Amino acid sequence: MTQSVLKYCSGCEKELTTEEFGVDKQRHDSLTSRCRSCRNKYSKKWERENPDSVAVKNKRARERERKKYLTPEGRRIHKDRELRSTFGISLAEYETMLKNQNHGCAICSRQTAGHRTIYFAVDHNHKTGKVRGLLCSSCNRGIGHFFENINFMSSAIDYLRSHNENTAN
Repeated sequence: MTQSVLKYCSGCEKELTTEEFGVDKQRHDSLTSRCRSCRNKYSKKWERENPDSVAVKNKRARERERKKYLTPEGRRIHKDRELRSTFGISLAEYETMLKNQNHGCAICSRQTAGHRTIYFAVDHNHKTGKVRGLLCSSCNRGIGHFFENINFMSSAIDYLRSHNENTAN
């Protein structure tokens, strides 16, 4: 039978197991002086009583984050994380796909991604999550507006053909 170690919480003034305390590497036992529950209550109270300090702290944090992404390398790191978490591909895989598509949209071959972005949209099957290719924002939205339904898209093609007045494009 293992014996759990107890520690005194200076907030609730109770002896609790060490699992109920957070980590503080600066303390001799590497644990916070208050249990997690007391630390949360104290933090919330302090934030309510010091809104100006909280605003300054949050502003500094936002500025640090913003500066991180202002450099080209920071933007690449951010895009890599975004692609990995959203689509399960790396930035290197994205760039390989784009190269294989001759640096253009997989549907219309347009060389620009869209109005307010430098990155092409990662087109994927919404049911399976499988990545299909990279699209400009117009083609990506077009597929989305047709709910990825091949029958709807085919009907749209038939409709356009039936109303074609021999206009260019």
